[in-house]
Amino acid sequence: MVWTPTVYSVLALAAAAGSVALAVTAADRDESYARSFRWLILAMAGWTGLYGVQLGFTPPAFQLAAFRAVTIAGGVVPTLWLVFAATYAGVGDRLRAVRPLLIAEPVVFAVAVLTNAWHGLFWSVESFTSAGPVGRVLVEFGTVHYLHMAYSYVLVVVGIAVLVRVAVVGPTVSTRQSVLLLAGAMPPFLVNVAEFTVGVPAPVGTTPFAFAVTGGVWGLALFRFDLLDRTAPARQRALGNVGTGLAVTDEDGRVVEIDELARAVFDGSPAEGDTLRPAVPDGAEVTRLDGNHRTAVIGDRRRVFDTSVEAVSDHRGQTTGYAVVVHDVTARHAYEKRLEVANRVLRHNLSNELNVVLGHANHVADATSDPELATAAEEIRTAAVGLQETSEKARELVGSERHHGEPEPVAVAEPTRHVATEFGPAADIRLSVVDATAVVGSRRAYTTAVENVVENAVEHHDGEPTVWIEIEETDGEVVVTVADNGPGIPETDRTAVERGSETPLEHTSGLGLWIAHWTATAVGGELTLADREPRGTRVELRLPATES
Repeated sequence: MVWTPTVYSVLALAAAAGSVALAVTAADRDESYARSFRWLILAMAGWTGLYGVQLGFTPPAFQLAAFRAVTIAGGVVPTLWLVFAATYAGVGDRLRAVRPLLIAEPVVFAVAVLTNAWHGLFWSVESFTSAGPVGRVLVEFGTVHYLHMAYSYVLVVVGIAVLVRVAVVGPTVSTRQSVLLLAGAMPPFLVNVAEFTVGVPAPVGTTPFAFAVTGGVWGLALFRFDLLDRTAPARQRALGNVGTGLAVTDEDGRVVEIDELARAVFDGSPAEGDTLRPAVPDGAEVTRLDGNHRTAVIGDRRRVFDTSVEAVSDHRGQTTGYAVVVHDVTARHAYEKRLEVANRVLRHNLSNELNVVLGHANHVADATSDPELATAAEEIRTAAVGLQETSEKARELVGSERHHGEPEPVAVAEPTRHVATEFGPAADIRLSVVDATAVVGSRRAYTTAVENVVENAVEHHDGEPTVWIEIEETDGEVVVTVADNGPGIPETDRTAVERGSETPLEHTSGLGLWIAHWTATAVGGELTLADREPRGTRVELRLPATES
């Protein structure tokens, strides 16, 4: 028989089969580091499996053919190792400059190996041997082959250095994974170096068999430490780029990773394995932290933090843990408190003082027979009423946040009819609506927005107002149109609302359009303003549509 399996053949083929199984396990992952991992494992399997085949041949011609195949398979492993290490560590883009070399060298090497009989630059065959049933090719390597080995060693060492850096500066999970990757890579590398320098006393080549250790260690990293689900680059970039505090827990709420800021925010400086007590005691859901405020003394200053929680899922969509982000909102919190106090004081004081102004204006108007004084009293009264309405709108604007929770579907026809009825006595309201469901912050937020647009059309009219209110649903949008036959919206108001902000020299004369604008944009919609022919304004409130 030309090929006779030996004990060494069986061991090598079994190791190759284990590597293939490991690659198949990672086959459902499509990330770049997972793809490079699979190619590396398959190259190792090819090297080991082909060597097992070679060890079963005794005729010299077959041994030499198998030897060429083994050499080509082994020549590509260092390149794939470097690509995997760099991609895993999140620095794969740095290989872009040397990518042509990384691609060309294994191709040139394979062609040179196949044509070695013509030029003899890589090796010359000394003899063939058969130790029992095991056949081996004994060769004298040439200088070019040693240059290739030096190049390969450089690639391997660079890949090792990349993973050492991840192990040293990365978080604990990354350190464990990187150490296991290094532990798997070192045996074949060290054995190969020994074979080419001092020699290894063994009846067969030992490098391919060392890959069995690699497969076992990397299998442990894959199944026990989630090598391809919680990768070093993702974790390292998350901790390095968030710019706030970050704690990562498992699905049971136990801390897996936590940075210094997050540790300072939570009581007791929780470490790995702890829960985020007392906010999240044993058995409690980590999600209870979402949206909470926490205070902590950082650098001799009391600071306020918002917490948000996001579920972390694996590639199968199953929740494997939670990311708890703490964001410093001290400045915003202080501003909101000052705004709340200013709003309360101004609303109270302004309301009281305006009541005094109105009382005196009414007294003057009732007591005087002078037409000029009566006219002045009426202008005072009108201005005071306008200020009261503006104050009420400001109060509504500041407090509108409570009406904007998570976007929800709202059937808009009924509240629109209510608004039309409310303004019916003051204007000719012409209504045309369809049953449509829009996504808004709340029913109250929608009603307030439409009320302000209609009120703007009615109160700023210079004659007898007619207002057309129409609801349409088209192309995934609910379009609520309020048109009027009034004098139109001042250009400064339109410019400010379309720009989304005011300037010191350009500002709106009221707050109604702003309330409608923010109601729409809060859910990804928009407010558009246009002239109506022959006279008037057309305001469109565009909101995302949803099924009823």
